[in-house]
Amino acid sequence: IAYVISRAGHALIVLDTADLANPVQELTGVLDGLNGPTAIAVSADDAFVYVTNAGDDSLSVYESDASDNLTLIQTLENAVDGVRGIAGASDVALMEDDSYLVVAGQAENALAVFERNATTGELSFVQMLRNDVGGAQGLLAPSSLQVLGIASPGNDTILVGSLGSPGVSGGIATFTSQAGGGVLPAPAVALTSFGGVEA
Repeated sequence: IAYVISRAGHALIVLDTADLANPVQELTGVLDGLNGPTAIAVSADDAFVYVTNAGDDSLSVYESDASDNLTLIQTLENAVDGVRGIAGASDVALMEDDSYLVVAGQAENALAVFERNATTGELSFVQMLRNDVGGAQGLLAPSSLQVLGIASPGNDTILVGSLGSPGVSGGIATFTSQAGGGVLPAPAVALTSFGGVEA
């Protein structure tokens, strides 16, 4: 089975690779969770499909049945129910063990991290990394993601390709998942005081 998206057509097409001329299924439009789809990730067991949408800053979750047809089971939107970092969602990637999923938010200069329920396939927002905040760098208009399972289990390396902005070059940044344990950096602390403030 192969999956194809059409950003302009707001479509997700399911294809049988042995019969490409006859799609298994075609989902289209907002009611099917598609508004300018940009990228796809598929769970290792092929049971769940994840699609980012730049048109409405969202992430759609689909469950695949025995006939390879997809059913929309969850839609997460930026700035709704605590979800942040997926404005202009441009790419999506699963960690090597499928326990977490990362979305590149190109319009927000950010990465969003979601924990994945292996049984239901549904996602829960857990973290946002934003460019030049808390030590995160290299996230100026992130456009592509690649997960390398070269570290210890649960400590994948994530490559992030960024476009940059006028006058500021893009490039590739690396991040390491700490889902499998490890030493986290000390939290940053900022103390602020005000004096002579008038209402």
